[in-house]
Amino acid sequence: MSDSTSNRFDEFQKPAVANIVKDFREKPNGRFLLVIPTGGGKTRTAVKSVMALFENGVLNPETDKVLWVAHRRYLLKQAQEDGFDEVTSTVNYRGKIIFAMVGNLAKSVMDSEPNLRLIVVDEAHHSKEGNVTYRPILQNASVGILGLTATPSRTDGESLGFDRESYSIGFPDLEKKGIILKPEVRRFKTDGDFSDVNNFSESEMAKLDTEQRNQQIIEAIEKNIDDYKKIVVYVGAVKHAENLCRAMRESKLADHYESIQYVTGQSNSRGLSDRDEFLAREKEIKNSIIVNVDVLTEGYDDPSVNTVIMARPTNSKLVYMQAMGRAIRYDKSNEGKRAFVVEIDDDLPNIRYRIENRWLYADVSDTLEPNVEDFEYSDAESFKQIITQIYDRFDVLTQHRYFPAFEESERYSVLLFRVFKSKGSFFHVPIIIDGKNRLEVQRIFNKLSECMFDYIKQGVSSGAAIMNSMDLKDIPTLQEQRFRTVVYQAMENSAKSVYDAEQKFPQPPRLDKGKHWITFASLRQNKSELPDDLLEFTSSMVNKDQILEKIRHGLYEKDETLFRFPLPLKDSIGRCLPLAAAQQLEDIVDELRNLKDSIDTQDHRENVRNIVYEKILPVEASLQNSLPLIVREEKTYSYKLG
Repeated sequence: MSDSTSNRFDEFQKPAVANIVKDFREKPNGRFLLVIPTGGGKTRTAVKSVMALFENGVLNPETDKVLWVAHRRYLLKQAQEDGFDEVTSTVNYRGKIIFAMVGNLAKSVMDSEPNLRLIVVDEAHHSKEGNVTYRPILQNASVGILGLTATPSRTDGESLGFDRESYSIGFPDLEKKGIILKPEVRRFKTDGDFSDVNNFSESEMAKLDTEQRNQQIIEAIEKNIDDYKKIVVYVGAVKHAENLCRAMRESKLADHYESIQYVTGQSNSRGLSDRDEFLAREKEIKNSIIVNVDVLTEGYDDPSVNTVIMARPTNSKLVYMQAMGRAIRYDKSNEGKRAFVVEIDDDLPNIRYRIENRWLYADVSDTLEPNVEDFEYSDAESFKQIITQIYDRFDVLTQHRYFPAFEESERYSVLLFRVFKSKGSFFHVPIIIDGKNRLEVQRIFNKLSECMFDYIKQGVSSGAAIMNSMDLKDIPTLQEQRFRTVVYQAMENSAKSVYDAEQKFPQPPRLDKGKHWITFASLRQNKSELPDDLLEFTSSMVNKDQILEKIRHGLYEKDETLFRFPLPLKDSIGRCLPLAAAQQLEDIVDELRNLKDSIDTQDHRENVRNIVYEKILPVEASLQNSLPLIVREEKTYSYKLG
C-alpha cells in the first residue's frame, strides 16, 4: 500500500477504532458491529481495534485472550498475515489471538480458554440468531463480541444478535475519501431466448450455458480488451464455468491473457486440491481471466482485478455487492487503475435498478426501488439545517420533525415515506437512521420489502404485518399505530408501482412524474469547502477524488506542493510532494524550459534524456515522460498547498 493510500485508510479508521474502544470500555460483554463495505479494509480496521483494546487497558495484555472466528480458512489467514502481522503495535499479539473456524473448533476454544474476553466474528451477516453454527458464540454472555461485515442488512428479517453498530461507513463515503474506486458500469444484451429460466438455482442457471451466449461474452471482452486487464467472471453453474473457460481458451483471448482459468466450490482448472493455492497462483498473474461459481466473493482480495463480468442474473444485492467488490480496490502498483462492471442482460429478473441508482448503498433493501438522494453537511449547525431542508422539501408534519443529537463520528440517513392525504395532496413520514437504530430499521424495512409482494397477494392486513415485524423503541416517529400503518401503506404502494404489471395489483394513488413512495436520503459529512482554482487545477486528474479528500481533511504538510502530470493520451495524474522534492522537480522543469528556448530545429532528444532520464526523480519513473509535456504545453503544473 502506497504512503498516500495508507494515510487515507489511517484517517478514516481512527474514529472506527475510537468508537470500538469506547463501546467495549463501557460494556465489556457488549455485542457491537463494525460495518465497512467491501474493499474498505474492515479486517485491518478490526485488527487495529483489537490492538487498541489491549493498548488502552480495556483488555489486559498480560492475561486476556481474543478468539477470531470465520467460516472460511482464507479469511483467518488474511486476518493473521495481512492484519496482525502488518499492523504496528506496542503489544505483541502472538499468544493473545486465537484463530479458529466457526463451529466445533470455536466452541472447543471457548470451553477450554478461561481468559477469553473478546470474540471477533468475521463476515458477521452469517451469524443470525437462528443459525446453530453461530449459536454457541452468540449465547456466550460473558465475553464481548465484535462482528465484522460489509452487508449487515438481511432480507429474511432475522436479527444478527448485536446490540448496535459501533461504526459504519457507506460506499459513497469510501469512494469520496479515495479508499475505493467508483466502477464504470457497462451493459450488453444477448440474443438468446431464456424465457424458460424460472429461478436462480444451479439447474436453471445451466440453461444460460449456450455456445451463442458464450461467444457473445467473449466478443464483449475482445471489444474492450485494452480496458479489461484482469477479469473475474461470475456464472451460475459448474458446467458453464468449465465450458466458458474452454471457449475462451480457444478464442483470440488466449493470445492476450496470460492465464484463463475456472474455479468452483469443488474443483479448478489447474487440478489443485488446495483452492487457496490456486487463488495464490492467480494473484501473481497481472493479466488474466478467472471464471467462477460462487467462490470469488467474500474475502478474496486481489487489487489487480479491475473488471467484473456478471454473466449470471441475480436478485440478491449481497451477491452483486460482493462481486463488485473484487474490482474496486486501489492497486498500489497501478495508480491510474480504472474499475469496470459488465452486466449481461438476458431479459431476465436482475437488479439493474441497483446499479443505475447507486448499487453502492448497502443500507436498506432495494426491492421496492426507493429513490436515493445525497445531502452534505459540515458541522452540527449545517446538519440541523440539512435535516430542516429535508423536512421542508418533503412536507414532513411538525409532530414528526425529530432532530437527533449531533455526533461527529456518526453516520446518518433518512427514510421518507410518502402518505396520501387527499386528492393531489401528500406528506412524508420520516425515520432518521443512525448507529443506535440502523440494525433494527434495516431488519424491519428489509423484511417488509422482501415480503410485500406476498403480503399483497395474500391479503395480509397492514396492521398485522407491520405489528409482527416491528420493535419501535429506537424509532420515535413510529410510536403511534396510525403512523405505522401509513408507513406500511407507502411501502405497499411502492411495491404496486414497481411490480410486474401482469400481477394486476390495484394501482396506488397516482404520483407526479419524478415522485416516489419511498426516498432514501444519505447524509454525508463534508468538512470543508475547497477553492475554485484548486477544483479547476484538479479537474483533469484521474485521481482527483483522492487528492481533494486528502486536502479537505488536511492530510498534507504545510510546505507541500501539488503537481499535475499529463498522461500520454489524455487527462493527468496528481502527486503531492514535500518542499525539497518539489524544488528538485521545478529545477528539472526549468532546465527543460531553458533547453526549449535555446534550440532551433535540431534533434534535441539526447539533451532531454540527459536532463530527465539520467537523474533520480522525486516521483515514480513512469512519470518521467510527463516533464517534457509540461514544458511543451506551457500549462500550469503546480499548486502550492501550504
